[in-house]
Amino acid sequence: MEVQELFLLALAISLDAFGVILCIGINKGITLKSSMIFVFSFGFFQFFLSFLGGYIGTIFNKYIV
Repeated sequence: MEVQELFLLALAISLDAFGVILCIGINKGITLKSSMIFVFSFGFFQFFLSFLGGYIGTIFNKYIV
């Protein structure tokens, strides 16, 4: 998997998480600051962990094939 493909996959997963947490964040009991923290933290961690997992998988692929 190339870096560009990995980046696009991680971006798509982070946007999916962004949409989910955005729906949670629009509840009336949550402040704007809290909802923005939820939105960006979920999106960032979904992107970062997906990208990291794909990169590590690419490294392991070289050794097991």
